[in-house]
Formats: sequence, C-alpha cells, structure tokens
Amino acid sequence: MANANRTKPACIVRLDRLLLVASGPSRSVPRIEGYTVIRDIFVRRQTTMATYARSRELRSPSGTKIYWQYQKQKGWLAPWRITFVPDDRRGLRRGDLDAIIARCKSYHLLLVEIAFDFDTTAMSRDFVRRHALFGKCRFRNTAAGGVRYYGARKSNKLVRCYLKSATNGYRIELELHSGFLRAHDILKASQLMNLAAILVPKHIRFAQMNWGVLRPYLIRKFGNGTGMATFREARRRRKSLHKLCGFLRRKGIRNVRRFLRPLKLNRTLRDALDIWKTKISPDVRWTRL
Repeated sequence: MANANRTKPACIVRLDRLLLVASGPSRSVPRIEGYTVIRDIFVRRQTTMATYARSRELRSPSGTKIYWQYQKQKGWLAPWRITFVPDDRRGLRRGDLDAIIARCKSYHLLLVEIAFDFDTTAMSRDFVRRHALFGKCRFRNTAAGGVRYYGARKSNKLVRCYLKSATNGYRIELELHSGFLRAHDILKASQLMNLAAILVPKHIRFAQMNWGVLRPYLIRKFGNGTGMATFREARRRRKSLHKLCGFLRRKGIRNVRRFLRPLKLNRTLRDALDIWKTKISPDVRWTRL
C-alpha cells in the first residue's frame, strides 16, 4: 500500500543529451565492453564543409545510444566527436559517461542538455507563458507542434518547452552550448554537478508581477493619470511575462525584474537539481544507477 500512495515528484531533472570531442590512444574507435555496435556507416556531407567520414552507433546496457563520429576530414577537428542520447525516462547517468570517457586520452564538453520534467498538473504551456524566465533568453516563436522556444541555436543557451509523451509530462529543456560551458568552467564530466548551483534562479526561474508594488511606482514616476494608464496597459499583458516586461522596458522602466515575486516552484527546481547531482557525481557507484 505504501507504493500505491507514493506521489510522483513535481519535477525530475534528467541529463538528456551530451556532446563532446575527444582524442584517444589511436584514431580507430575502441571496443567498449558490454556495448553493442548497431551500425557503422559512411556519413554524407550535410553542409558545404565535410567534417567526419564515418559514424558508429553503439547501444549501452542501459539503452543509451552513442553516436561516435571519426575519420575527421579537416586537420583542425578533434579525432572523435561523441554524442550521448539516453532513454527519455532514465536520462544519462554517470556510468554511461565514464565507460566512454575512460577510453579517451583527452576530451572536453561541447553541448549539455538538461531536462526539467514536470507533472502536467504542475506545468503547462500557459504556465510557462505566464511565469517562466530563462535569463536573458527572449521568446522566439511557437512551432506548429506547440513547442515554445527561447534563445537561439547560435546563442549560448536554447530553451524548448513542450509536452513530452515519453515521460507523460511537460518538459523544459535547457540546451547549453560551448560558450555557456566555457563561461562557467564546465568542460569535464566531473564538473557537470556544478550546474545544480548555477541554473536556478539565473537561467531558469518562475515569477509573477507584484502589482501592489508596481502600481504606486508608476504613479510616482508618471503621475496619477499617465501612471494609471500605464498600469492598465501592463495588466492587459499579464498573460505573457516576457511581453509584460518588454512593455515596461519600452516605457523607460529600468530593472523591471525588481517588481517580480518568485514562486515557490523555484524551491522545487533546486531540490530536483540536488537529487540529480547525486546521480551525476564522480563519487556515485555504478551499481546504484
């Protein structure tokens, strides 16, 4: 009966995807004990510049897919480019990483994707629109599939928000690019756990406008007539926190976020990150995964 009464956590953090470049003792791809080679194929050129000639797909005992690109076509490229794509429900764990990294002579991370999976009773597209902030990332557009994008692929951070059928919940993905990783000195797998202290609240947080503080400020700044008119215009934009903040900035109000009140959900994010940190820590035992 105890298991039947156990409730699903409001948020689960998973390491969803990871990309690194590396070199090894030799140019050939090593055999990894316990890993199955699914295929080894010639890679057709995807852009105007050739990068790697071959790609080997491996499958780990846990179901993680590993795409190992090799036979570089340019001298400045690293000998290997390795992408980890784990099972959606399990996420990437320490053992998945160490089994591959142990065969590398040197490496550094190029991309890290952190997924925040929420129960749909706690998170939705409308809730993200009303309350989510992702640092300096601005809302870009909503795709036909209902995905909300913040940031850009060429920026340091790209955020995707969408319903995830595989986890039966709502997912917020932070795709952290090489510029972000370098700026925060996260270049090795042993440094991934530092993200638990970095992401909240600077790069993901939930807030709402403190209307009781904003209203008297606008009246003091613009006078009663213009101040109340500006306040009413702001209220009309309350369904989108980004549009609301953008409107106030255009009105000449600096540091708009001082009028925001954080939600208790931010504490849930920090707790979920602390749990995830124990799964990616260098001290974790593989048998516990």
